[in-house]
Amino acid sequence: MDKPVDLQEPLDELARDPTRFAHDLKFPPADKIRVYDDTLRDGEQMPGVAIAPKDKYELARMLSDIGVHIMDVGFPSVSESERETLRLVLGGRKRGELRPDLEVVCMMRSTTGDIDATMKVIDSLGYKRDEVTYFIFTSASDLHVKYKLGKTLLHREGVPESEWLEMPIWFYRAANLRMMCDAIRYAREQGATSIEFGGEDGSRADVDYIAEIHAEGLRAGGTRPSTPDTVGCYSPFAVREYIPKIKAAAPDAPLVVHFHNDLGIGAWNTVVALGSGAEVFTTSVNGIGERTGNAPMHQVLLQLRYLSASRSRASSTRSCATWRAISSGSAAFRSSPPNPESASTSSPTSRAFTRRACLSTPRSTSSSRPTTWARRSNTSTASIRAHW
Repeated sequence: MDKPVDLQEPLDELARDPTRFAHDLKFPPADKIRVYDDTLRDGEQMPGVAIAPKDKYELARMLSDIGVHIMDVGFPSVSESERETLRLVLGGRKRGELRPDLEVVCMMRSTTGDIDATMKVIDSLGYKRDEVTYFIFTSASDLHVKYKLGKTLLHREGVPESEWLEMPIWFYRAANLRMMCDAIRYAREQGATSIEFGGEDGSRADVDYIAEIHAEGLRAGGTRPSTPDTVGCYSPFAVREYIPKIKAAAPDAPLVVHFHNDLGIGAWNTVVALGSGAEVFTTSVNGIGERTGNAPMHQVLLQLRYLSASRSRASSTRSCATWRAISSGSAAFRSSPPNPESASTSSPTSRAFTRRACLSTPRSTSSSRPTTWARRSNTSTASIRAHW
C-alpha cells in the first residue's frame, strides 16, 4: 500500500472550505439546539417495520448515549406494546441506564379521553404525571380541519352533522382552536407541566392560522409549539419564508420542526429551519418513518457540522456509529425508507388515525396524487387506487 502523500501547501489553499458561502441563516447557540428522536414512534410507521419493546429500549439506550435530548415513545393509550415501551424507558431513566435529563414524550389527540388514558398508564406504572411531556396535537390545514376533523368539531359545538359541508372554514378553525386549548388546559389541571402542542399538515396550512394556534396554545398552558411538514412538501425556500413568521408568533418558546423526506430534502429543510428560528428538530435513525421517512439524524448532524459550521450537543460521529450498529443488528433498520417514486404506492400506515383519513380523504395524507408516481413505476394506477 502506498504511503499517504504529505501536502506541500496548507489544505485551505488547496480546497475551499465548504462552509464558506453566502447565506442569511442565523443558527441558535449549539447548547440551545435540541435533537428530538422520533424513531420509536414515527419510525415504526414505515411499511413493513415493527419493533418489539425490548428492541426499542436498546435503541433508546444508544440514542441516550449519543446525546439525544428528547425521545418520542408513541401513544401509550393505544396498545400494550406502546405501554411496555414507556415502562421500559421510564424505568431505564430511573435506574440511570438512560440519562436523567432525557425528555420522554407521549403523544395524544386533543381529547380528554386520550389524556386520561395516557395519565392512567403513567399512574399504573407508578410514576408522577409530570415525569413525561404530553404532546397534544390537532390539525392546522383547512383541508384537515374541515374534512378530517370536521364531524368531530361539529359534535363538540352541538351542530348537526348534516351541516358538515356547508359550514364555512372560519367555523372549523375557531372550533379546532377551542378543542386544542381545552385539551391543554385539561392536561394542566390533571397534573401535566410540560406540554408540546401543534397542528398536523403545517406545511399546507395558512401561516397566520399556525401563528394563532401557537400563540393561543401557549396562553392555554402549553410550553412548546411544534409545526410539522406532515406530507413532506416543504422546500428550503418555503422553510426560509415561513418558519421566521411562525417563530415570531411565539418568540420566547422553543419551536419544534418536523420534516418528512418525500422529496429527498428532509435533512436540508431541517438545517434551514434551524437557521430560520427553530431550536428543536425531529429526526429518526436511518431516516425511517411514514412513507419515505423522516430527516435522517446522521445527515442533519453532519450537515450542521460540515456545511453550516454549527454543532449540537449530540455527536455526529457517534450518531453515525449508532446508525451502523443498529443497521447491522436489526432487520427493521437494514433497509432505508423507499424513494419518492415508490412512496405513494406503499401501504398506508398502520396508525388507525392516519389510515382512516387516508381512506376518507386521500389528499389529507399526501401532497401529490397517487398517479403522479404511477407513471414512473411498474405499479399500475389501478393497484394504487386500490390502496387509496
